[in-house]
Amino acid sequence: MSKSDEKTKLQLVHNQPLHVPEGAPCFVRVTERLSNGCVAFDFAIGSPDLFVELILPEPAFEQFCVTNKATHMTPEQSAVVEQEMLKWRYGEEGLELKRSAAEARAEDSPTNDYPTSN
Repeated sequence: MSKSDEKTKLQLVHNQPLHVPEGAPCFVRVTERLSNGCVAFDFAIGSPDLFVELILPEPAFEQFCVTNKATHMTPEQSAVVEQEMLKWRYGEEGLELKRSAAEARAEDSPTNDYPTSN
């Protein structure tokens, strides 16, 4: 390995907290638990709606949360983030179309008002 390769070699840092601005909260939102034991999650610093998507094995995820003093997002925070993601994906007009289509499907679907036998 040449001297220049040594300088550019990636170094993994285990159990080291990220450099976070003083007082800025860190958030995690689990998006999926994979069959291979990994956790897919969003990690945000400061504001829950600006995040990176990460995947770690379960034990590493737990340690990551502890090391970075990350708070799990509340259902309300998660709903806001999800709504923002949809808005960026579909735009305001697209969201309105999706809402209208969902309402139409709900009106057309059968209900559970079936007669019961006595």
